[in-house]
Amino acid sequence: MNRKSLSIRNAAYGFLSQGIIIIGQFTLQTIFIKNLSISYLGANGLFTNLISFLSFAELGIGSAITFSLYKPLALSDYQQVNSAF
Repeated sequence: MNRKSLSIRNAAYGFLSQGIIIIGQFTLQTIFIKNLSISYLGANGLFTNLISFLSFAELGIGSAITFSLYKPLALSDYQQVNSAF
């Protein structure tokens, strides 16, 4: 497979997974509304938002670490790599 078809395939799987997540969240919200009280629904929303915020905050850290370690690893500068940890 060439690079273009792999990119299209990756995008399609990304859209599919986002669709599944949205449908799952809607289903879970409906179940919570029907079976649990409003206080549990509010607590669920609070923790969901908190976890989403923490995931968003972590989003750039992994990329920054990877970027900063690329040159020392390419040059086999293990002293610099060890100093990062």
